[in-house]
Amino acid sequence: MSLGTENETTEFVDSMDEMAEGLRSMAAMLNRYHKANVYIGVGADGEPNGADIKESDLDVIRESMASKMNTVPEASITIVTDESGRRYIHIFATGYDIPYTYDGWFRIRRCCVTRTNGTISTEWKNLMTCGMKRHRIDMPCGRYDYNANFHVNRRVISTP
Repeated sequence: MSLGTENETTEFVDSMDEMAEGLRSMAAMLNRYHKANVYIGVGADGEPNGADIKESDLDVIRESMASKMNTVPEASITIVTDESGRRYIHIFATGYDIPYTYDGWFRIRRCCVTRTNGTISTEWKNLMTCGMKRHRIDMPCGRYDYNANFHVNRRVISTP
């Protein structure tokens, strides 16, 4: 059972060992899109990976959110079991109290597109910023126009 692909409001985290990265992504998604889906125990391909998920992990997540986030968003944290018996954690959060920080840093989620040897690939990144409104609107990541030009802050940089 695939949960799809990572996108602007979805992040997959392999295990509880990487929970902090998932919560950083959650804060970045909330800052940009006001909602977030974080799946812990799910591989990059969107498939549950059979990670060791325990009921006590829910309390660990709640405690981390309470201690490391400046504002705790409205969140639903549940353990889900798929048809194969593999367990994963789904965190669904919503919020409009921008900025959300995790570990004292403000991040936003952006899609960065790269072109390597004629192949175009996308990757979702959590970029740090100071939180000023102008930085949330005009990020340095840029955008790709699929015509071999990469736009960065209104400048065009030719790519090979």
